[in-house]
Amino acid sequence: MKCPLAVVLCAVTLIAYSNICAAMKITEGVLTGNWTAIQADVEELSLTWVKAQLAFSTYLNQRPFDSGEWELKGDSLILMGNAGTSRYRISMPDGDTLVLQDGQHVQRFLRREEWQELFIYGAYTATSTLEGEDWFGGDDTPYSVKHLGDGNPASCWAEGAKGSGIGEKIYVPIGGRPKELAISNGYGKSPALFAKNNRIKAFKATVLAAFNLWGDITEVATKYYAKKCGPAQRIEVADTRGKQAVNLPVHWDRVKEASQALARAFERDYKDELIRRTEGTEELGYGRTLILCLEIVEVYMGTKFDDTCISELTHQ
Repeated sequence: MKCPLAVVLCAVTLIAYSNICAAMKITEGVLTGNWTAIQADVEELSLTWVKAQLAFSTYLNQRPFDSGEWELKGDSLILMGNAGTSRYRISMPDGDTLVLQDGQHVQRFLRREEWQELFIYGAYTATSTLEGEDWFGGDDTPYSVKHLGDGNPASCWAEGAKGSGIGEKIYVPIGGRPKELAISNGYGKSPALFAKNNRIKAFKATVLAAFNLWGDITEVATKYYAKKCGPAQRIEVADTRGKQAVNLPVHWDRVKEASQALARAFERDYKDELIRRTEGTEELGYGRTLILCLEIVEVYMGTKFDDTCISELTHQ
């Protein structure tokens, strides 16, 4: 599937990218790797440094970049190619996005990563739960992740990992463009239980583009192949009992662009399997959604138990 032609962006956007560029040092190591096009004339970039030069490759026809050798000078990439010398201003708004601009066009890329396989069990999925989960129709376990959406602040999810739960994750499929999370932190059943157990101090929030191949579904879970739509954002949570609104700092227009680019990459990477599963039809053969991943990165410590709890978690 071909990528769209690069779009000419307005001067204000160019200035914004230039300002961002000044704040982040560009090095060979930062640039090295594979990049998926978000808004560019090629599908991918593969950047590898050899003897202080940059080798360029793409799935298409070396457009809009001429073949040749690249050199990094400050915030610019200098191309010594068959058509002469060209200069591209380079910036990285974050560690996952690469922007090249030549004064007229802007080319934007997302750092390529391996597809991660996720099994999503409904509205909430966690990497661990204290005393486990029952996904087969039985009664909810005492600290089930399903309690996050039951509307009862006296119930809670508690992670089940060793220690305070740093690194444990909650996956929440999302629709629309939520601007904030509504969180009831800790174990809200009583002030005493709130104090005795750990509470969330900070999450690392990442939006994932997730794709489900036809047939990859069971009675309790759906299997997805997922990649990040952009950088993780730190979200701070207050150490208070009861519901609080927490800003969700996601640039949804960029998420949309990145998810579209990742859909093209998914169709390319799983082309053979998509053909096999849709033989005789004209369907694409996959479903897609966005998933919010919330990773625990810091907690308020409880006075007695080293279990981190959340009573309610919704997005709006």
